[in-house]
Amino acid sequence: MSFKQKLSEGVKHFEDGDYVFSLQLLNEALTESKTKNATALEIAVIKTELGGTLSEVGDFETGKLVLEEALAELNKKIPEDQKKYRAKAKNSLSSIFMKESEYDKAIAIAKEILDDNDLENCKEEQATAIDLLGEIAWRKGNAREAETLFQDGLLKREQIFGQKGRHYGASLGNCALILYADGRLLESEEMQKRSLQIKEDALGRVHPDLICTLSNLGMLSQRLRRFDEAETLLKRALTICDTAYGANSLTKSLVSNNLGGIYLEQGKYKDALPQFELSLASREKYLGKNNPALIKIINNVALVYKKLGRDQDSDTMAERVKALIESNIADENHSDPMSFILLSDLYSREKNKNKSIEVIKSGILRIEKIYGKKSIESANMHDSAGSIYVTFKDYANAKEHFSKAVGAKKEILGMDNPDLAKSLRHLSLCLSMEGDIEASNLVKAQADVIDKKNALPDSTETLMRKQVEVFKQKYGENHKTVVESLRMLSYTLSKRGLHEEANAIQKEYLEKLTHLHGEDTLALAQEIVDQATMAWSGQEFEKSIELSARVLDIFSKNEEAVKSDLQYAGTYERIATFFESAQEISQVEGLLKKAMEIRMQKQGANHWRVRGLLMRLAALCRSQDKLEEAQNYDEMADSIPKPSDDQIKADMMEESQYLLQRIMGNLTELAKAYEQEELDE
Repeated sequence: MSFKQKLSEGVKHFEDGDYVFSLQLLNEALTESKTKNATALEIAVIKTELGGTLSEVGDFETGKLVLEEALAELNKKIPEDQKKYRAKAKNSLSSIFMKESEYDKAIAIAKEILDDNDLENCKEEQATAIDLLGEIAWRKGNAREAETLFQDGLLKREQIFGQKGRHYGASLGNCALILYADGRLLESEEMQKRSLQIKEDALGRVHPDLICTLSNLGMLSQRLRRFDEAETLLKRALTICDTAYGANSLTKSLVSNNLGGIYLEQGKYKDALPQFELSLASREKYLGKNNPALIKIINNVALVYKKLGRDQDSDTMAERVKALIESNIADENHSDPMSFILLSDLYSREKNKNKSIEVIKSGILRIEKIYGKKSIESANMHDSAGSIYVTFKDYANAKEHFSKAVGAKKEILGMDNPDLAKSLRHLSLCLSMEGDIEASNLVKAQADVIDKKNALPDSTETLMRKQVEVFKQKYGENHKTVVESLRMLSYTLSKRGLHEEANAIQKEYLEKLTHLHGEDTLALAQEIVDQATMAWSGQEFEKSIELSARVLDIFSKNEEAVKSDLQYAGTYERIATFFESAQEISQVEGLLKKAMEIRMQKQGANHWRVRGLLMRLAALCRSQDKLEEAQNYDEMADSIPKPSDDQIKADMMEESQYLLQRIMGNLTELAKAYEQEELDE
């Protein structure tokens, strides 16, 4: 390949998430370009792409050097169609400085892109710069500034891509972080799930761009105390990290820290420690030992050491945290509230009341000066100050700070926000401890009302439980109406995160379904696939695999019928996705080949769905380092013409007809039963 072809292939592999191979190709392209009389601009373009890849894999020093060399050429007068590379190089350089916690440098470079009139047509690169500024504000603890920037970035992404694509999905996930910060957990979770779906539609299920969203969803599940779900999400993210980056990467360190946090909250200290230690070692490798980005993870290690009785090790780590924080807050422009909160907490653990109070008070003054008294950042500082005073049983001062937090949150977040309820409960405790029981109860009642408004509704679930029993009495235990009502109840419970109850209902549903359809019928298999899909959507991968194995067993007993019906090609593809999520890769290739066999027989060897399966097989082979097989699949896929949008829509409508008819038939029967019950009542 020529250096231009290697550049093109390197960029393609980067977009596909294969950073290691991308890095190899781009380095080769750069080396060859210097011997093939490439122009200075062509070399600068290669360095731009190489610098972005180096940033992604954590080689920051080389990345900065390469990007600065590229910009020396790109900052000159260049053709209009090449200006995007100037913006792209600056975005990558800004991203490196952000990851290194050099926020001022990162902000200055990102703003250069937005202020450069010469780059006004580089809309995608400008949107990326806005997202970077939003992430920096988020990392510095300024949620309101981050919110404004994230929303601006989302709007620009939508103007460019519509409500689809990896970049729109990423911007949507950024906006979900603000909902999380404001305590609107269910809304944030819904938005993050939408972000994940959009990214998966664009990139597949194993692309490294999914890691951030999976990690954020894990964090949300943890806050909602759905620990098993959180663990599953983060383990999936770690698997993608290993595939994309290898066993030791900066990205993996962030996920490992979050997984350790889940174990820590559950008291699983021996499980938490290796995750935290791995995270710390990786960050030290890539960021050095004195980077402020290490503060939280070092504190986590100190906490676990304490819980495991390693007091001396814990104290050593705690001293290291204090030294890092004190070094950072000495800068009058340091604006992260968590630095002051954590340092104050460390002193309170040492029973050093004076020092703890001194730190939190100085933090309040700093944050109010930077963000204003009526800001979420200041409200959070008052909440933390209140908690510190409660630690020392000083309820009068605690009450004063919680009252200020309540006042600010009411004004900023409104009267129905769950984060306000949290502050109200703290205030209620202080009033109670001071003996003002009536005022305490009134404040607690306000918090109860807010929490009730934000709780998941259970009236539908109660009605559905009741109707299952009514239908059993009216139609008999195994009637199709009873079966469908059990399916809907199981689905509702699963969506609420009540997986244990959902599984019990689903077990009853499958038993009755088997009685209704027969042990080894294809009708039963298709219903079980729906249950496997529901389990997979709820991140219950083991259960999804268990159900899928039962489907495949039924398929093996109805082999000729399965091979002759196009709908089962889609079923094989879906089950392959389940096995891929559970990292049971050995099964995936065989399932995809079975799907391809049916499609080739029914739709022809040059159909676009066959092309898609070949591309999927190629990606699977690359993930296992079977590069020769991957290349063969790529060449076969490239020989098949790309379909038109109209062809895709027509084929997908045809393939979905059977599923729609079956589901609508089931729901129609259930709707008739509910309608009859209303008439009877």
